[in-house]
Amino acid sequence: MEAEGQGFTNGHATWTSAMSSFMLSYLSNVVSSGERTSSGFKKVHYNSCAKAINEKFQIALNGEQIKNHLKTWSRRFAKINRIRKVSGIGWDEDSFTITMDEEHYNGYVKIRKKAKKRDSEEEGLIAAFKSVGDTLSSAIEKVATGDTDVPDDLFDSLINLPGFEQTHISLYFNYLVAHPHIARAFNKLPFDHKLIWARNFVSEKFPGV
Repeated sequence: MEAEGQGFTNGHATWTSAMSSFMLSYLSNVVSSGERTSSGFKKVHYNSCAKAINEKFQIALNGEQIKNHLKTWSRRFAKINRIRKVSGIGWDEDSFTITMDEEHYNGYVKIRKKAKKRDSEEEGLIAAFKSVGDTLSSAIEKVATGDTDVPDDLFDSLINLPGFEQTHISLYFNYLVAHPHIARAFNKLPFDHKLIWARNFVSEKFPGV
């Protein structure tokens, strides 16, 4: 199950649910401990996870394989999350399964009836959820969203800065959205320091202003 290729040192690995569960549990503990930075997991985290899995299962994974497998789970979690948000679909926290009433189920089946059948990805996901629970869900969600979150009031913070044209504000906002870690740092600054950051940006982009 969860085969991703044969071998362990050639960039591919064959994963079992137990291995996936162990990996996700390990990385969720990294998140809980506060070791994971805002920009995501570092190489040292992937390497230490690989070492732990290798010792546990007597295999030979490396950090890059851990990183790639986590991306696979991030996509799966994102898919499950999208389904959970569909009207009429629920989530059983005890069994970690998607639920829906008969009416919505029949409608969903009708829509999906002509879709090409494929191997279920959820089996391993549910097994892992059962093993590590809410902490895992939170960890995967953080990985799935990536480092793209910017403060909700970021534009308000910019528009309230005096002495700037709308073009300046718009361009700086665009820059901050493209660099979320800078946007979050900017938004935490005192008002006077926000002015300094914005003025420096504008002076670089518009010399002489």
